[in-house]
Parts: sequence; structure tokens; C-alpha cells
Amino acid sequence: MDFIFGDSKAVFEHCEIHAIAHKLIFLTAQSKHYAQEASGYVFDYCRVTADAGAEHIFLGRPWRPYSTVVFLNTMLDANIEPAGWREWHPGETHSLEISFYAEFHSSGVGASPQSRDSHSKQLSRDETQPYSIRVFLAGNDRWNPKTIK
Repeated sequence: MDFIFGDSKAVFEHCEIHAIAHKLIFLTAQSKHYAQEASGYVFDYCRVTADAGAEHIFLGRPWRPYSTVVFLNTMLDANIEPAGWREWHPGETHSLEISFYAEFHSSGVGASPQSRDSHSKQLSRDETQPYSIRVFLAGNDRWNPKTIK
């Protein structure tokens, strides 16, 4: 079961993602088609929780080869699988190799930076700058979403 999926550029800030009871859960299935496409998901200061019957929870899987998902400052209260990320069809597809999956400062029982899939990245504070809401959503017109009231 994929919760948040598709090809878009989106920031989820200060939200809760709650996995319902299901055997296999992917919080994201991002669908970036080509390397230079302006597409991806950023989760900043979010919280991930789950029903008791949620069994195998992954942060995401690549729907398309260049999938991009970044979790920043996220409280992982759910038992996320240690690898964090999984191939769409293990053994058949190889999109994890060219996707961009990253975390910065994850905490909680589901945080497991040392056990994450080898293709994912643990970001330094400096490396998080391109994924700040102001930079990530700016575009060519330099729109600042923080100015909306």
C-alpha cells in the first residue's frame, strides 16, 4: 500500500503521517521520470505513526527511476523497517541505485541511520539547504511560500 504517490514537487511540513493496519506499507512512491526534473517530496518536522496492525513499514519505494524523497527532522514513532527504503520489485527493478533517498536528524524508534539501505544518504546540516521549503519550492520565479498568510 502506497500512501503518498505520484510525480510532483511537494513539501509536507509539521504533519503526521499515520500508517493504517496493513501487511506491507510504503509511505511514499515518488515518480520522478528523469534526473533533471523538478520533482520530489520533502517531509520537514513531521511525525510518522502507525496502527498496531501495521507490519512492514518503509519510508518509500521508487515508482520511477529518479524518485526523490527527503525526510528532515522527522519523528519516526512507527517501527520503520531498518533499511528504510525498498525496491519497487526486489530482484527485478534497480531504481534505488539512481533514486535519491535521504534523511537528516530522524529520531524515534523507527530511526536507524546505520541500518538504512546503502543507496540512501544521511545528510549533513549543510546538505539540507536545497530541501528547505524556501529553496525547494522557489522555482525560476523565486516564489517564497513563507510569505503566504
